[in-house]
Amino acid sequence: MLRTITILLATVLLAPSLCLGENRFFFGPALALTGSGGNSIEVLCDNDETALGFSYAIRYDPAAIEVTSLTNEDTAAASADYFSGRIEQDSGSIGFGCVYDVGGTFDEKRLPAGTSQRIGRIGFRVLADEPFETILRFDRIAFAPNERAPVRNVLTDENGQSVVPALEEGSITIISAAPGISEITGGEGEAGQVFQVTGTHLDQPGLSVEVCGAAAEHSLREDGQTIDVTAPECAAEGCVAVTVITSRGRAEVADGFCYPQAKNSPLFVRGDVNSDQDIDITDAVFTLNYLFVGGRIPTCLDAVDVNDNASIELTDAIFILNYLFSGGQAPAAPFPGCGQDTNADDIDCQEPPNCP
Repeated sequence: MLRTITILLATVLLAPSLCLGENRFFFGPALALTGSGGNSIEVLCDNDETALGFSYAIRYDPAAIEVTSLTNEDTAAASADYFSGRIEQDSGSIGFGCVYDVGGTFDEKRLPAGTSQRIGRIGFRVLADEPFETILRFDRIAFAPNERAPVRNVLTDENGQSVVPALEEGSITIISAAPGISEITGGEGEAGQVFQVTGTHLDQPGLSVEVCGAAAEHSLREDGQTIDVTAPECAAEGCVAVTVITSRGRAEVADGFCYPQAKNSPLFVRGDVNSDQDIDITDAVFTLNYLFVGGRIPTCLDAVDVNDNASIELTDAIFILNYLFSGGQAPAAPFPGCGQDTNADDIDCQEPPNCP
């Protein structure tokens, strides 16, 4: 039995005679994420006649991928009596041979004629962390200590003759698993506003979202591409950064969410109608002249609205006089120091006074 196996393997790997036909070794498509494991690429075969076995030798870039296995499980070689070989990661080399029936009769197990038949599955792990494409190619490869007997890419027909197939390169496309943000919807409002972040690779482990540099409550929808985010409290005003983070990387939109901006109110002292940084009877007279005799227009109307009722009228002049001479109520804020108007109205300072 051992002699039979040895002779057949020698036929598969070394036979010099050639039978050309519509035969091909090639690879299936393969796509993998940067830094990922548990990936595979299929070795495929077109053969125009029945084969008793085959062998192939493959080179790959050991800096790009680590080949972890080569199996015939769930392939057209799953029933073969012999399927074995070598993987040398340091040199990026694979050499495998397959014999369907080692019983000596060769009348039961075999590879029937067919197209795109899986004759092996290469398991691999991606080593690099950047997107790229890496090539696999069939080649004659000698493995120590048998440098004089390289593994060839051949099929063995039912007559024990080697059939040399056409050999086609394959490639593994490595794509980045880092998150990407394509759109932000509803990204404006107060803290507590729920908005949506849409993008790619959001379903990777370790998902978190930051808004304004603070952690934000979030939930990933079932589509794996949309996150519902609740805007947290933020000390900043206006538009701030939204950042999505996973174990694979991060993505950021600098102006992803916009908080309301406070009114840019100038500094003034209420009651200082003539903007001389003092409150006295002159301010009341200034107000009366403006209202009734066509006097000069105050440069800061907010200062004239002494009781802050969003209206400039006689009452404001009387308010100042009562405060100065009758112990009346003090003007509304900002008073007695400089400050901003805390009430939104249509009265403002066209030319803000010089506040210390």
